[in-house]
Amino acid sequence: MAPTARNAAVKKPTPAEIKGQIEEIVAEIEELPPERGDELDGLAERAAELIGKLHARSRKAPRERIDAAYKVAKERTQDGRQLVKPSNVDTAEYPAECLPLIAKAVEEVRQGIQHSRQLDGIVETIGNTLLTIRLKIEYKGLPDIKGDRQASRDAAAAVWTSVAVDMDDVDKAEVASLQQRVWQEAPNILVRHIRALNDNREVYAEEFPDIAKRFPRLEPEKAIRKAYGEVGIKIPDKTRAEVEKARRNLSPIARTRKSVDRLTSGVDKYTPDQAREILDEVDDLVGTLVKLKMDLTARTSGK
Repeated sequence: MAPTARNAAVKKPTPAEIKGQIEEIVAEIEELPPERGDELDGLAERAAELIGKLHARSRKAPRERIDAAYKVAKERTQDGRQLVKPSNVDTAEYPAECLPLIAKAVEEVRQGIQHSRQLDGIVETIGNTLLTIRLKIEYKGLPDIKGDRQASRDAAAAVWTSVAVDMDDVDKAEVASLQQRVWQEAPNILVRHIRALNDNREVYAEEFPDIAKRFPRLEPEKAIRKAYGEVGIKIPDKTRAEVEKARRNLSPIARTRKSVDRLTSGVDKYTPDQAREILDEVDDLVGTLVKLKMDLTARTSGK
């Protein structure tokens, strides 16, 4: 008998499916950039809820996976969680040509505070100016477009700590909120900026002259990703909205395959206890997949 809509609605996920969801959260935590540090606790809470749905004997390994990823991400995102930083900026750390851009960004922030109804546009404007500043700062022989170098962070700090100067009744919470919005949008702005260079090679050659000369036959976006990848810097290729959409559109089999790929790549990190626990689940999953294959084969043959 085919399952009713009601039965389908209350069907509980299997332990393998739950562990797959946990692995997706682990991957998201591991890839979480500093500017999204405020999302870390929420991800950990989602994982904890999923772990609680597992049998007690199956909780240890995923809990250790989450704890390890959380600890590393916490240290990596700490800077992104400090909103209004103290003014301790050594201008010698970044080029003098950044100074007028810093002043421009300060004015844009002030405008943003005064015209909060147009906040989305202001966030984009400020984010683009901060990206222009990072383009002037070198890191690993390339423009520091992700803001990895301390000089880029100092330049950004100079913007936010200068906002209140000569400005009466500044709401620090409002400044902090705007700063957080800009940080969160930074990866999306970077993705859009790099894509736009495909249609503007003149700007591309001006911003990334060395890359343009090294890879004259590649389109700008591909050349930039290749050059940064060679020095160990991963440049995002999708906006956050695009990542979420792709995740939602994954088929159940694709999500399972993605989770299995992550488990496979991390085999050498497991303790013997973790390996044994995962092995039990793998045996269960193999059995489930074999039965699924038989059922699907029967369906295709019309039986």
